[in-house]
Amino acid sequence: MYFRGVALVCLVSALAPVHGWNELPVHVYFDEESEHPLIEIRQMDIAVEGGQFKAEITGSDPSFQIPVMAEEPVMVTMRMRSGEGTYDRMEIFWRTPSDRNFSHDRTAMFPLEHDMEWREYQFPLPVVEGPVILRFDPGWKPGLMEIDWIRIEANPLPDELKSGMEALPESVAIENEFLSVTLTPRSAKFDILDRRTDRRWRLDPEKLQSRIVGVNKTGDDSVELMLVDLGDHTIYQSNVSLREGSLHFTLSSENSEALFWGLRHWPPTIKSDFNDGRIVFVDRSSGTLIDQHDPYYAGRDLTIYGNTQGADMPIVALFDWESGDGVLLLAETPTDGHFVLGDRSADLIWPRIRWRQSLDTFRYTREFSYRFSPSGKYVGLAELYRDYAEEVGRRKTLREKAEKTPHLDNLMGGALIWGSTDVEDFIAEARTRGILRAGLGNASHGLRDRTNGLPR
Repeated sequence: MYFRGVALVCLVSALAPVHGWNELPVHVYFDEESEHPLIEIRQMDIAVEGGQFKAEITGSDPSFQIPVMAEEPVMVTMRMRSGEGTYDRMEIFWRTPSDRNFSHDRTAMFPLEHDMEWREYQFPLPVVEGPVILRFDPGWKPGLMEIDWIRIEANPLPDELKSGMEALPESVAIENEFLSVTLTPRSAKFDILDRRTDRRWRLDPEKLQSRIVGVNKTGDDSVELMLVDLGDHTIYQSNVSLREGSLHFTLSSENSEALFWGLRHWPPTIKSDFNDGRIVFVDRSSGTLIDQHDPYYAGRDLTIYGNTQGADMPIVALFDWESGDGVLLLAETPTDGHFVLGDRSADLIWPRIRWRQSLDTFRYTREFSYRFSPSGKYVGLAELYRDYAEEVGRRKTLREKAEKTPHLDNLMGGALIWGSTDVEDFIAEARTRGILRAGLGNASHGLRDRTNGLPR
């Protein structure tokens, strides 16, 4: 028999009250007669039979939650099986009591096998916030899922990595003619001075789920960092270097099969003190200018080269409208990159990069840069991207393209127009208004059969 929204389980290490903050280690076995730490069971018809938690998933977003006290990273081990319709991965979220909602800033995904064979899965989580609520989403389609037991225990860093953190210098400085950067390794904070404007920038590591465990200054304008993912303890290397007016980051690892969750927000979010902060990005072929208080875009996730609600260029510009200086956020390896436009609950939008896994793992080196412009508002920042595109061979003018494809001459001087009106009627009217060349977007939506006026 299944019971909608009711679970009966026994918390063996009953060190906290039911539905309270369960102290680690937490061992969950299922018993038909006992209380339970699982809360907020959603989109599942459940039962406890034979000492096992059995769930028939009824929707596309099933979940259950366990509140725990996690002062350091945790390892969740779960003996479970799934199949007969269930799909994709186990996604685990966590949030603190002060968070309004669960967020993709605090989540990790893990592959599952859906063949109804029992397996012990391990889910390392970079949780260090103290009391948190863990939310388990075991699939994205209706189907069957069964759990034999759950164990949640501390997963501390190895002693050698802790020793590396204790030996870190108080600060490390790099500089060139344009920029001066001071890194505080133990907090992963960067303080940046643009010598051309005297503006101070800072990189806020609030979203990081990793720690710096080694520093090697490789030159006056570069430093090599060793970082550890607090979840699975994978070691990453990041080369941080100054290149004229830009601060460049790489992120690599010898373990290309790493899960890659703790370093998703590397490098840290950039911030400054603006008089009138503005943000520019290209969303669905349209240049979008917003202020930092914009309620519509706050918290939005722009997939680079995505379809709807995507960033059609691998950049976001952030600048002060009054002074005209700013910074260009440039994903130099744009595949699997997202720009997150701050947090809905924050007073100001501070855009940041969020990397995704590639086929469920880290797989390849990521590159990202902050490129600073001393003036020109968004025009000055656009010129920085044009210079970068030319530097890497991606900039080609229409005239250069027309040398290989002559009919492109017809595009020169033409306006780009988007609409869904009848194309032939529009062309006829446009000519009378002096528009002789144009590129029409979405034109197929406005094509009509000239004999009957119906869409075609």
